[in-house]
Amino acid sequence: MKKAIVYFCSGEISQEDWLIKKLDSMSFDIHFFGNVNYKDIKNIDIEYIISKINNIKNQVYIMSDEIKIISELFAKYSWEYGAFIYNNYSKDADINYKFSKNSLAYNYNFYCIDEITTNIKVNYLKKEINFGITNTILDNFLTSINEFIDNDCKNDYELLENKAELLEKSILSLENSDKDKIQSYININLKHKNSYFKVYTMSFIIKVFRDKKYVKEILKLILKEKEFSINTKYFLLYQIKNTIFSKVIEKDDEVRSLIHNIYKEVFDYYNKRTKNHNFIYKMDRDKQIVFVMISQFLDLNNGPTKTVLDRIYVLSKKLNKKVVLLNTRECLSTNDVIPIYKIDQANFIEEYKNCKKITYKDVEIEFYQSQYATPNIHEYNYILDMIFELKPYMIFGIGEMVLSCDLCSKIVPTISIPLGNELPESFTTFKSTYSENVKYNDKSIISSKFTFDLKKQNNIYSRKEFSIPKDKFVLGVVGGRLESEIDEGFLEVLDYACSNGTFVVFIGGYCLKDCKNNKYINLLNNSKNLGYQGDILGILELIDLYLNPKRLGGGTSGVEALYKKKPVISLNYGDVATVVGKDFLVANFKEMKELILNYKENDEFYIYMSKKSRLISRDLLNTEKYFSELYEKIIKSNLFV
Repeated sequence: MKKAIVYFCSGEISQEDWLIKKLDSMSFDIHFFGNVNYKDIKNIDIEYIISKINNIKNQVYIMSDEIKIISELFAKYSWEYGAFIYNNYSKDADINYKFSKNSLAYNYNFYCIDEITTNIKVNYLKKEINFGITNTILDNFLTSINEFIDNDCKNDYELLENKAELLEKSILSLENSDKDKIQSYININLKHKNSYFKVYTMSFIIKVFRDKKYVKEILKLILKEKEFSINTKYFLLYQIKNTIFSKVIEKDDEVRSLIHNIYKEVFDYYNKRTKNHNFIYKMDRDKQIVFVMISQFLDLNNGPTKTVLDRIYVLSKKLNKKVVLLNTRECLSTNDVIPIYKIDQANFIEEYKNCKKITYKDVEIEFYQSQYATPNIHEYNYILDMIFELKPYMIFGIGEMVLSCDLCSKIVPTISIPLGNELPESFTTFKSTYSENVKYNDKSIISSKFTFDLKKQNNIYSRKEFSIPKDKFVLGVVGGRLESEIDEGFLEVLDYACSNGTFVVFIGGYCLKDCKNNKYINLLNNSKNLGYQGDILGILELIDLYLNPKRLGGGTSGVEALYKKKPVISLNYGDVATVVGKDFLVANFKEMKELILNYKENDEFYIYMSKKSRLISRDLLNTEKYFSELYEKIIKSNLFV
């Protein structure tokens, strides 16, 4: 479909022959309306005109040679159409027409054919309809953030987010040198701004540019800012940690220290303000009762939910414990929320609030879900009273920053079990770690193995069903966040592999962006996006090799691949690397390319590693063995009193 120009001309159409030829040469579908004056504008029904043209709105450009007409239409329809173009080619270039003081209300898609000294400008046709990012657009964006913050425009948050998303899309299509210039320009404008402006702007930079420098800057700001409430700090901390995970930003010791110090401030605040029950020693605790806490409890399609239920099953069936499960609702808390770019929100099942018991397999589990959004002193006191009354033998906290579990450490021993390969951020009595390479002197840190319980396979598929070539060596890339996890280095690996006779399937959702199509033409022509697949084990039977991008998550899909006897290739980074072990790791993308071809061309090597994959997976599925061992290590510790 052609892009369309709808032109409202103040004079005769014949006067614009030069423009018609210009636009026609640029393959526009042109619709002219002549002898239009400003008084007519209120009678112009843009929606009706567009419906007759039969074009998608963002493919329609509105143009006029009358500044009042184009500005009126811009003010009314800024967010709906592709661009608004002022044809000032034959006009006075010094016109200074202000559209509005409120730049937040309008998008920055105003252009002109010649230079114009307005507060929203860009040289348009001279750049061959090139939507380059100018300082004017950046100024408009930064001004909009200022207006939003200064005027407390909560109802306009969606407008600001829309504007930021459009800017992000444009930035990501640029070359790295241009991206650097934009980042530098935004950075200059961070100086002397208030903290709320800095938080929104830096969160935009972090999510678009993935710059660790700004992760540190925003964490430092959170730590020192006295104006932020303690709940705001907790909200921001969760948001930043989630961004670090989803955007694959590597943490160093400084980042870990800043995260620890912010969380400690939150913990200390609530620890001082909640009930101070006496510690209950083990001879007075009920050996049969164990509490398990998680910050977000959903259904079996949610990894952490499945993890917590698998461990509860072992506690109930193997260790004969009466388990009480608490959903603390602390994950991605939005108490005292302030504006940041693309707020991550946790899912929440309202019906669980009235649920007293849940069933998993053949086990019935006592259940409580926090009645208030946490952090909340009233809710924490209720939980502390419950713990003091029931006197559980111990409490397991699944995940990190489960504040409820940390606060209970003053009553009974608590254990923090991470969902990833790093030591959990917590103030529990014990911390579990899955790293076998690091030796800890701290007796509170107990090594264990993270195990899995996979969803049952229900289908047997064929490659033909998904249009996957029958005779190709197929590489599988699995994940729900592939759009943010796959980087240029990994794309180069895939493109190289495809140039050597392989085929790639993306399981979970990934599409090459238009700007990358020509760069990775081999991948474009030899790949398929399968989208979300519910029966992952069935789908994995269709691939030959599992490739892992550089990311923190993905551990479950790595184990699923091993279980289906599909070898894994991963960098030594993140959960997949921790789970699959050194035999499936490479040092860099160059080694990854070489190993892919070795698997493809060396049948004997492939068969050997395929058998090894299945053996390793069996060990990783033995939750009963390893969780029971962890329990024994805890109760035998000198710290378990």
